[in-house]
Amino acid sequence: MSFVTQGSIPEVVEKVIGSSLDDRTSILDSIQDLGPPDMIHLKKHNSTSNTKQPDIGTYFYYTGADVSSSAAIAALLNSISNIIGESPQLWFGKNKPWKVKEATYCTYNAFSKMDIRVTVNFPGGVEYIIIDCDGNQVMEKEQYWIETYISSVVRSLITADGDTSADFMSIVEIRKINPFLSVDQTKLFFKGFESLFFDGIKLGCNEELQVPTVSNNYLIDAFKIAVKLTGLYDEAIELLKRLREIEPSITYLIAELYLLHDEEIKSIEIIHDGIIQDPLDGQLLMVQAQYCLDKKRLDLALPIAIRAENSKKLY
Repeated sequence: MSFVTQGSIPEVVEKVIGSSLDDRTSILDSIQDLGPPDMIHLKKHNSTSNTKQPDIGTYFYYTGADVSSSAAIAALLNSISNIIGESPQLWFGKNKPWKVKEATYCTYNAFSKMDIRVTVNFPGGVEYIIIDCDGNQVMEKEQYWIETYISSVVRSLITADGDTSADFMSIVEIRKINPFLSVDQTKLFFKGFESLFFDGIKLGCNEELQVPTVSNNYLIDAFKIAVKLTGLYDEAIELLKRLREIEPSITYLIAELYLLHDEEIKSIEIIHDGIIQDPLDGQLLMVQAQYCLDKKRLDLALPIAIRAENSKKLY
């Protein structure tokens, strides 16, 4: 897993300014699962151009940015504008001093199936719109922002983890940054994960699972990656224990995190108690089977794995 935080920004030049935004709008009704990566559109001006149309439109893709509010997105767009304006860019063998006149950030809310677009004018103010899957503008709700933030982080973590099943992996140039550059961002993700846990099924799942469940989907996958990245195992386990009081099926996830945190005894206790409570818990049985396999006890792993597979067929 690798991230870049600075450096050259790969951009695609539009034949018609704004066409990438129109194209994105046209596919909103056909988006599945996590949706496309975040996109940044720039309208640039070259003051040294001798042509009558010195403006151009460019765009590129982005993952991992803080999109928890319009202010956070506007700050990012300002930063990108400054980077581009600081030094000439190489265009077809020539350095050209482009200045950004307008920047738009598009990010897809996979929970509510809508695109949020924040536009910054230079100089000027900040404005944003929310577009539903039919291309119509909708009224803002506070819930949309946390949904959009979690959607963006999940896309970032799933693609960075090399999941080639995502529809947007065919896009070559995606600028990726670490979504957890601060403790506050990590806390916000954990808080959002807990509040949206039961909506995780809306995000879909990997091809191996085929059908998402409350305890196994892209949101769960991203959560496990986030815990590994940040090392906040204690906080994550406490969060999951709260959710387990409502949804016992995530017991397997607690056991997995204990194992990843090198707390085998606690994990074994969780597995033991969980299977006594529900002998047909397929996911928990699979954790137990994998544990036995890792310990080179194939004689124990095989019958447990068979039970796990049979239990899945019963549900």
